[in-house]
Amino acid sequence: MTNTQRVIGLPAAIFTLVGFVVGASIYTVPAELASSSGAGVLLSFAIAAVLAVVGCVPTIQLACAFPVAGAGYVAVRELLSPAAGVVAALAVLTASIVAVALLAHGFAAYAVALWPMFDGHALTLAVSLVAVLTVMNLAGTRTAVAAQVVMSLAFILVLLVFGILGVQGDGLRQHAAVSVNTLGAIVLGIVPAYFSFLGFTLIGELAGDMRTPERTLPLTLGIGFALILIIYLLVTFALLAGSSQQQLAQAVAPVMTVASGIAGERFAQLVALSALLAAATSVNGVLMMVSRDVLLLSRDDVLPRKLGATSGEQDTPRPAIALIGLLSFACIAVDSSIQAYAITTVIGFVVFQTLSAVAAYWLPRRAPQTYQQASYRFSEKTLRWNGGALVGVSLVMLVLGVLSAPMEVASYVAVMAILLVLLTPRVGRNASPVRIDESPRRKAGFTQ
Repeated sequence: MTNTQRVIGLPAAIFTLVGFVVGASIYTVPAELASSSGAGVLLSFAIAAVLAVVGCVPTIQLACAFPVAGAGYVAVRELLSPAAGVVAALAVLTASIVAVALLAHGFAAYAVALWPMFDGHALTLAVSLVAVLTVMNLAGTRTAVAAQVVMSLAFILVLLVFGILGVQGDGLRQHAAVSVNTLGAIVLGIVPAYFSFLGFTLIGELAGDMRTPERTLPLTLGIGFALILIIYLLVTFALLAGSSQQQLAQAVAPVMTVASGIAGERFAQLVALSALLAAATSVNGVLMMVSRDVLLLSRDDVLPRKLGATSGEQDTPRPAIALIGLLSFACIAVDSSIQAYAITTVIGFVVFQTLSAVAAYWLPRRAPQTYQQASYRFSEKTLRWNGGALVGVSLVMLVLGVLSAPMEVASYVAVMAILLVLLTPRVGRNASPVRIDESPRRKAGFTQ
């Protein structure tokens, strides 16, 4: 199995992560949560951030042990079973498509706020965003990564200015006066808040595209987390300081509305433009990362073989990218609330995270040679404790997700069940059995 070309260095990896994680969710999710829990949104985000850090351990370990494209899928397949690998990949694929729908709708909302002439054409705008980014990814990984860096830099600078201006002077005193509503709203807010950190779980899927994944991935997660946390805290404080809960609940583009009060209409328009770029970076990140799982599923004969084709100097997985784009169009047409989209996405990623944690737990036992050869190793004790903690966290997330959006979660589970029923027979018939202690690096086609 050949890998995609390794074209992503440290700066590109950081901006790919930050662009994907922050993305359009920062323009929508904090405001929606703050409208129900007030300052309690800060607690929701703080808890979600801690959980995200815990989730980084299996991501780093598995990507360093399996530095190939689709590292999470490969690790789960090799260490647990081919069927478990398929569940992990499908969970990421379906959740990512739902995330694209959320991001595309967020893009459309801010585009209409910026250009009222497009009012009534939000669906067209959402679909157009995905279409343009799909074409850009089809042009090659270097093109997609270069665009990601430029767009991420632009919206990060705008958000930092917005946050710094928003928390100064009277704004901080006004924020101090905001009260926490109820414990229930804070707890239920953890799941959609966790949506804002999902990229930490998925960045390992690009290990095969990184030049030195053993160095690049840990640094990317560390630097990226610090930058992302600063951005989220600043923006959330600014939202609370510049608007009431009722105003946040009624605003179509809340960050733009608050920005207008902070520095005038022109600055608000600049913020709206940054929101468009942020949405684009997140969708771009999905197309780059999740296409690697589709590529591997097709090469394992779970999906049609034609979807596993690559072309061009950069071995771009064009059929896989095109499939994600087409499925995203269909999901965009299903209009739902921001919180429901976010919760559904979290459920899928929690499934992937749980299987990754279990795989990392078994790595030293089922593939000791691969574990010893990994460029970076957590201790076996750390992997055991982390695996248990993540499984427990995942169960809590699933319960909160069901309580928050039962119909959306039920629909997602039904879709996953149908896919598994259709594809599981193919796994049993075509997938090679897992041979413990055989180096997965060699089996996955990895060469130094």
